[in-house]
Amino acid sequence: MTEVMSEIGVKNQFDSLVVQYENNVVFDFFGYGEKVFKHVHFAYFDSDLSTPQLENVIYVSDYFNPAPIERAPRIKEVGQYNASGYRVGEWKHFDIRQNLFKVEKYLIPHKEEEIVFGQN
Repeated sequence: MTEVMSEIGVKNQFDSLVVQYENNVVFDFFGYGEKVFKHVHFAYFDSDLSTPQLENVIYVSDYFNPAPIERAPRIKEVGQYNASGYRVGEWKHFDIRQNLFKVEKYLIPHKEEEIVFGQN
């Protein structure tokens, strides 16, 4: 959660907050103030690809019943949208090991459906 909060950069500038989440995972943060609007979007990898799947595990004892391991979701990308739904500012992209591998800086608001010349 600290990574989420550091990306949002909350500094008591909002009158109201809206957080869209599911299973304790934040997907969208909206902050509204008198002259301030902030929408931070978080996208996650679908599954933890670095964790091997265990098949045909045999338990030695009936007394041994381990709790399922819940891993924190891994962030795929994080960035901001403006009030019109355009990408703005800095968008960070991470690999499955949470290494930052790409940063996109939008100086001009960009709608995701638009064709950007120079890119395939």
